[in-house]
Amino acid sequence: MPGPLLTVSATLMCGHGGKLVLAPNPKVMLSGTPSAQWMPVLPVAGCANPPPPVNVGPDVTVPLLPPSFTTKVMCNGTPMLIQTIAGMGVPSGVPMLPCPNAGQVKVVAT
Repeated sequence: MPGPLLTVSATLMCGHGGKLVLAPNPKVMLSGTPSAQWMPVLPVAGCANPPPPVNVGPDVTVPLLPPSFTTKVMCNGTPMLIQTIAGMGVPSGVPMLPCPNAGQVKVVAT
C-alpha cells in the first residue's frame, strides 16, 4: 500500500496519547528533514495508561505491523516507514492512533 514516507517530525502516538520515538536516518532527507529509520519496535514516551491494579500499565513499545513500511523502496537494505504505519501497544494491546502527519507529502513509496 503506497503512502508518504515518514520523517522524524511525523506525529505518532500510542492509543493513550504517548509519543512514539522515531530515530533519524540522516542518509535520506525529505523536505530538509531526516527520514524516520525503520525499526521493528518503536519506543513510547509519556503513555498515560495507568499502572496495576487499575490497568496493565503504560505502553513502553509498539511493535509495527506490515502496512507500516515499504516493500519495494529500501534504504541501507531496510524498509522505510510510511504514513499507513500501524502497531499495537505493549503491554496494553491497544492500537496506536492513525498518523495524521507524515512530516512531508512530496515523496510517496510502496
